[in-house]
Amino acid sequence: MQEFSNDNNLTLLGIQIERIEGELALNQIVSIAKILERFCMSDCSPCSLPIEPGLSLGSPEPGKVCNVPYKDLLGSLMYTMKGTRPGISFSVLYFLEFQNSFDIFTWKHLKNILKGFCLMFLKGDSVKSKPCEFVDADFGNDKLYQKSVTGYMLSLFTNCIVWRPNKQNVVSLCSCEAYYFAVSECVSECIYAFQLIEEVVSEKRTPVTVIEDNQFLIKMTNTLETK
Repeated sequence: MQEFSNDNNLTLLGIQIERIEGELALNQIVSIAKILERFCMSDCSPCSLPIEPGLSLGSPEPGKVCNVPYKDLLGSLMYTMKGTRPGISFSVLYFLEFQNSFDIFTWKHLKNILKGFCLMFLKGDSVKSKPCEFVDADFGNDKLYQKSVTGYMLSLFTNCIVWRPNKQNVVSLCSCEAYYFAVSECVSECIYAFQLIEEVVSEKRTPVTVIEDNQFLIKMTNTLETK
């Protein structure tokens, strides 16, 4: 369902799309305001970060739950994350681990994620613009299963077009291995995304620059390229 307010504004699936001097601004401010009101947080002060750095709530105890709408808030946050808020992806993924076992302390940390932002899409030069991948991995931060988390973002015309957090389905033995899995997953997503773009605009967009900070992985991939 869509609603039109004027020539420059459109609401589609709860996402407000506004054209501002050739730029597109996507936000879910109205939806977020309704979520804040629903969970009695309209007057609360926002947190500077959606999750505390290095937060570890320990291993979830099966069946331990308190009388709070934890899953309802988690579902609402997942929708906004997929729509316009890539910045909360890691936080939402972390709290998914506690959806079947949570206490009031976990609930308070989950509510810290609530905050409104706008996702901007800018015009770009189709010739000069270079697609980029930004990829990272959180090595072994899962204390229960010892699995790492992949996080990546695809950028085109300096705009974020794809983002995703994902827990790896293997246990990495070192940070380089965790980063290698992360880059592999990101590149696979990138191939699919840009094949789709090429079908739409009939224009090749290769090569793609991968932004990565694990020095051992960088040296290893550069060695493979020279052989």
